[in-house]
Amino acid sequence: MHAPKEMRSKNVEALRTLLVLCESDTNALQDTWNAVLECVSRLEFITSTPSISATVMHGSNQISKDAVVQSLRELAGKPAEQVFMNSVKLPSDSVVEFFTALCGVSAEELKQTPARVFSLQKLVEISYYNMARIRMVYLLSTVSWIIFIHRFNVSCLVSYLWQFFLLTLFFKLLDFCYS
Repeated sequence: MHAPKEMRSKNVEALRTLLVLCESDTNALQDTWNAVLECVSRLEFITSTPSISATVMHGSNQISKDAVVQSLRELAGKPAEQVFMNSVKLPSDSVVEFFTALCGVSAEELKQTPARVFSLQKLVEISYYNMARIRMVYLLSTVSWIIFIHRFNVSCLVSYLWQFFLLTLFFKLLDFCYS
């Protein structure tokens, strides 16, 4: 995923298998969430950036190249989104690992030039999806969120709209945890 020029159909199939595994057997992933979420982040980057999509399978014929790009776009849709939506099905300890891994991937995205906010947006979404969790598990995730915001100084890297959104979410999380 880090070298779109080297991308082949076998890489797309491996990614498809990984996304199916994320949906069917989340317990098998345990401490590999960081790698999984990095792949999903790269998938989104490749499919949402036309200049990067154009370099996929560099040197191959146009038909093969188009087929791979189309397959990547299909995977970037519902299959990739399911990884985040299915976080509600994860056991308590796994959701904290998932959240922590997503914080790490988001931090790496924010260091890029220009800063990317895909995983940051997903952090907000999974926080919403997991609102109904037991307060203690959610409190652990909230602590991770506080560390993430403090450590990477997110407010300096994203727009005022995102700052407002993050602060609003943070206060909702605190209200939920302490009510």
